Amino acid sequence: MTILASIRNQLLPGLLEITGEYPKTKAEWEKVFITKTSRMAQERSLQVRYVGPARSKQETQSVYYDNESGDRWVYTMEPIEAAIGLIH
Repeated sequence: MTILASIRNQLLPGLLEITGEYPKTKAEWEKVFITKTSRMAQERSLQVRYVGPARSKQETQSVYYDNESGDRWVYTMEPIEAAIGLIH
């Protein structure tokens, strides 16, 4: 019986449930993507640059100031749910 032939039975009153199962397909995406769980609407990852090592100086020389410290990149991640169907 094909799926189209069973539509008549699915529309009749008194249907308790529809059961069936597809053959399990091995998940290939788990080898490519990293998954993490989150309970937040957004998460941020921050890359910073720290002050470099101190430089030696002579007694009369000026002090070297590092003005490149601080935030470099802010990544905002929003969790998504993705799905795809497969028909054999």
